[in-house]
Amino acid sequence: MQSWLEKKGKCAITGAQEQLLRDVQHAFHGNDKATAQQLIGEVETELTGIQNIIQTFIVEGAKQSATFGYWLMFLKGADLLLRILLSEREADFQLHLNSMCEVIPWFRAAGRTNYAKYMPVYVAEMKALEHEQPEAYTFMQEGGFVVRRSEDHSFNCVALATDQALEQTINREGKSQGGVVGFTLRKAALTRWLMIRHVTTAYVDAMKDLCDTDAKGPKAHREHGASRMDRDEGDIQKIMEAVEQKQNPFDLDSIPEELINIASGQVASEKVAKELSSFLQDGAEQNAIFIEQRLAKSFWDPEKRKQCATFKDMKTSGGVSTRKVHMDSDVLF
Repeated sequence: MQSWLEKKGKCAITGAQEQLLRDVQHAFHGNDKATAQQLIGEVETELTGIQNIIQTFIVEGAKQSATFGYWLMFLKGADLLLRILLSEREADFQLHLNSMCEVIPWFRAAGRTNYAKYMPVYVAEMKALEHEQPEAYTFMQEGGFVVRRSEDHSFNCVALATDQALEQTINREGKSQGGVVGFTLRKAALTRWLMIRHVTTAYVDAMKDLCDTDAKGPKAHREHGASRMDRDEGDIQKIMEAVEQKQNPFDLDSIPEELINIASGQVASEKVAKELSSFLQDGAEQNAIFIEQRLAKSFWDPEKRKQCATFKDMKTSGGVSTRKVHMDSDVLF
């Protein structure tokens, strides 16, 4: 993007704006939610011009290169995943439902038929609670769709999805010392363990609280620890280096017009390029057809799986790859 800015005669950010972004990063690393929120408010005010520049860059890049557009779609998918996690961590029921609605076209286009089939039903049932079961809806709005393993609702003690909480509690206890390992085939012993599990767990938790010298203060979530943040930052740098070594899909000076595999240089076939470029649009259309024609009429009838073609499909039946490869002229000569 830097070279594109230079050609346009524009400046990305000033030194003061760059320092503001660093302050936001330091606030997150220090688990200082109040400072982070205040700084983010300043960022939204100070960097409005940058947002407009980025939007212009996105529009021009998508017109210039199919590869740019494909990776832009990938970033949208990553952003959707982050919003799904955010809805769980913050126990935001409305954001959760909105995210579930938004993810349905992705399921459709990726050929995940069962997820795509049942997700509209789930969302409809949850929204119907407001009128059919007001108390249950209020419970969900207050965070009842997730699990908090601590009474502390601070920035560090985030909520978890119910299935994840189940894995971290009952399933983990069942596989650890004092669990069901060794007598899973003994019905009487297994039944007895299940019936008294909540009692033994209460004793174990009480003993942990008694022995834990740090129990009085709030415990930071492992994802907010300095070591985890440093590791994540290191992973980001590795990804950026790997992309630069192959083909940066957002470098408008070197990216080709056609859709390519940035790791191998393989150029997508006409079919693959068409289906990948219209991935979300096709998924949304398939979902609209399903809701209109089948949701209330023939929901239980078998459904043929439809999946978007990818680079993986670009092989002949004999196993010989028929592909065109894009190579940088500087490397070739």
